[in-house]
Order: sequence, then C-alpha cells, then structure tokens
Amino acid sequence: AFTSRGNAVSNVFSERQNVLTAARASAIVRAMSEEPSAEGEKKKVIVLGGDGFCGWPTSLYLSDQGHDVVIVDNLSRRNIDNELGCNSLTPIATPEVRCEAWKEVSGKEIK
Repeated sequence: AFTSRGNAVSNVFSERQNVLTAARASAIVRAMSEEPSAEGEKKKVIVLGGDGFCGWPTSLYLSDQGHDVVIVDNLSRRNIDNELGCNSLTPIATPEVRCEAWKEVSGKEIK
C-alpha cells in the first residue's frame, strides 16, 4: 500500500514540479530580457514557489540585486513530507528562519 501511494504522490509531485519549473524559467527569461532598469531602480518582485528548490535561490539572487522580494509558497513539498511522516534528507529551515538568516547575512529583507 505504501509503495503505490508513494508512487502516486511522487508522480503528481514530479508532474507539478515540471510545470512549475518551466513556468519559473519562462518568467526569469522574460524578466531578464526586459530593458535594463535605470541605475539604482529596484522592482518589487513576487517569487511563486519561493521556498522551493528553484524559488529560494532565485529569491536570494533578486534580493542581492537590490529588488524588493516577496515569496509566495503553499509549502506543498513540506506538507507532503508531513503527510507521509518523513523528513527531507537534507534538513531545511522554515521560510521564516531562512529569511531571517538572509537578513543577518546580507542586510536585505525577503518577505
């Protein structure tokens, strides 16, 4: 029973990740292809899936570039772990702890 349920969750998760990864990549390409902003001009950027594998580094990069970054994430990956009663192989701090650590290290805020 666990194997079939695990496979089903894995398949849904993999399909969702593929769609989200493609969407994020497309959004990043569009953002990078825009006319460069004036020196010192910063934008407010919303990173969907900002707690994820691609979203978190993207958020750090954009914040480091001086943009105001807001992450939006439904924490589905963390919820899957909780539902299955398992932990990530690599311990990952909560989004709040990660944002606070970024602020301590960089002096910049991610909301």
